[in-house]
Amino acid sequence: MKHTQRSELRYFAFLSAFCCSMFFSGCGSSSDGGSNPAGLLPLNTIRGGVEGYVSRESVAGSLRTRIATSLSEPVSDARVTLYALDPENGMEQVIGSGRSDDRGYYQIGYALPNLPARNLIVQAVKDGETIECVLPSLKDGVVVRAPTMDPESRIQAQLVRELGRYGKADEISLGELTALLPEEALARFEGHLGPIVQALLAMDEARRLKFGPRLDELSKAAFEIQQSLTEAVESGDLSSDEARTAFFRKLEERARALGFTSEELNALDEFENAFLQQPLEKLLPGVPDGDGIQKGLALARLRETKRTTLSLVSDAVTTLVGEKSRTEYAGLYQLIEKMRGQLDVASTPADIKAVFEPHSSQMVEFAGFLNAILESLGFTRAMIAEVFEMQPPGLIESTAAGGITKISSAGGATGYDPAGLVRQQTRILDEVSEAVRHVSGQASLALSEEQLKAVALLIRSTSPEKLDFSFAEAVSHGSAGSAGCGETCASPGASE
Repeated sequence: MKHTQRSELRYFAFLSAFCCSMFFSGCGSSSDGGSNPAGLLPLNTIRGGVEGYVSRESVAGSLRTRIATSLSEPVSDARVTLYALDPENGMEQVIGSGRSDDRGYYQIGYALPNLPARNLIVQAVKDGETIECVLPSLKDGVVVRAPTMDPESRIQAQLVRELGRYGKADEISLGELTALLPEEALARFEGHLGPIVQALLAMDEARRLKFGPRLDELSKAAFEIQQSLTEAVESGDLSSDEARTAFFRKLEERARALGFTSEELNALDEFENAFLQQPLEKLLPGVPDGDGIQKGLALARLRETKRTTLSLVSDAVTTLVGEKSRTEYAGLYQLIEKMRGQLDVASTPADIKAVFEPHSSQMVEFAGFLNAILESLGFTRAMIAEVFEMQPPGLIESTAAGGITKISSAGGATGYDPAGLVRQQTRILDEVSEAVRHVSGQASLALSEEQLKAVALLIRSTSPEKLDFSFAEAVSHGSAGSAGCGETCASPGASE
C-alpha cells in the first residue's frame, strides 16, 4: 500500500512539473523539445513517465546499492530519447525525450499512441557518444525506473532491434536470457547476436506451438517481473545477481498462478535448454572469457532444470497417492523443499551435482520414498527395478537420432526445428507411458490414466538430463529405516 502511494505521489509530482513547464520557464522540466517534446504535450495526453541514470561505468552485479548514490562517472547534459518499436516494421518511434542533469539523472514524460509498451529503447547521446538500455515495460499513469544506461547495456538494445525486424520486439522478453547471462557476460557476445536472436525466435515458436494463446499471459508476466526486478536493483533492494535468480522464482510462481502444471514447466525448461543453452554454448569458443561464461551458464541452467524436475516429482507423487500423500509422505515433500533450498545456495555445478549424489543419505532417503510409493500401488520390487531401468533418451540426443530437421544460423549456432522438437518431446513421454502401461498391465494393476502418466513422469525425472541419479543404486545402498518405509526400502532388484 505504501509503495502504491509513493508511486502515485511521484506521478502527481511528475505531472506538476510538466504543467509548470507549459506556463513558466525553468520550472523543472528537463525536456529539450524533439519530435514529441514532453513539456509541450497537452496534459490529458501524458500517460506516464520514465526516469533513470546515464553512466560511463558499470555497477558490480554482486552489490546491493542505490544506483543514484553510487555512480562515479555520470553522463550529464545528454539528450535522452525514449523509443517504441513499431510491430509492423520494427521502426523506432520517438515517444518522449529529455536531458540528463549533472548526476546523470533524467525524467521523460510520454504519450503512447497505439504502440507496444514493452521492450522500449532508451537512448542517451552526448558529443557523438551513444549509450542505450532496454526498458522492459511501461505502466500507465506511473513513473517507472529504467535500468541505468552504461556501456554494457547497449547489447540488450541491439537484441531488441533485431527482434523488431521479425515483429517480435514486444512479444519476447529478454528476462530469461539475462537471467542466464549477467549483463557483462552478454556484452561479450557482441558480434554474435544474430544466432542469439534466432535462438530466442525458435524458443518462442516452440512454446507457441505447445501452449498456443496461453503463452501470451506468461510472456506478459515475464515483462512485468523483469520491470519490477529492474526497479528493485536500481533502488538497492537486490543485487543484479540476486535479481537474476529471483526472475526464475517469480516466473514459476506466476506460471503456476496461470494454471501451468509442473509437467508444462518442465516443457518450458526443456525448450530453454534446447534453444538457449545449446546455441550459446556453441558460440562460447569465439567469445572473450568463454570459459568463465560457460561456468555461469552451466550453473544457472543446471539449477533451474533440477528445481523444475523436483517440482515434477512432487506433483507426480500427489497424483499417485492422492491427499494421503500430504500426511503419510510429508517427509518427501519436506525433503524436496530442502533440496530446492540447497540448489539456491549452490555456487558451482559441482555443488549442484552433490545434492543428487546417488550414494548420499539424502538420495537414499529420496529414492526410498519413491520405492515405498510405488509398492503401495502394487508394484513389486522386480517391477520397480524394471520401471526405473527404462531410461528415456535425452530430448536433444533423441531428436538428433530421430532425424529431426536441424536449422543453422550465421555464426555457427545450431538449433532444432521447433515443431520437430515439440513432437519429439510428446513422443518421449508417450512411449514411456506405454511402457509403464505394459509393466502394470502384466501385473493387472488397476491404475488410472493419470497415475500411469505420473509414473512415466517419475521415470522421466530420473533421466540423465533431469535429476541424473540411479534410482536402483540409490535404494540398494539405503538403510531400512532411512525413508520411513521399513522393509520396502530393500533393493528393488531383489527377488520376491
